[in-house]
Amino acid sequence: TTTRMAAVEYSLADQPARFAKQKAEKNQRALDIDSVYEPGFIKGKRVLVTGANRGLGLAMAKELAAQGAVLITACRSASDEL
Repeated sequence: TTTRMAAVEYSLADQPARFAKQKAEKNQRALDIDSVYEPGFIKGKRVLVTGANRGLGLAMAKELAAQGAVLITACRSASDEL
């Protein structure tokens, strides 16, 4: 017998094209984060952030900490901002 895998649809790797598509489709989840994100949900939860010493990882770590998350950070080098 032959087993067939279900077709998998991945998101577009091209972020500007993906956003343009979401905008054309009026995708509320992509266009209005407040409609799907409740900051209180993360309070007290343990969160692992990789690359937390700079860039997006640092920004995520700061926001998660501000929302009350318990952070576990993984990075190559220390950061004064962490």
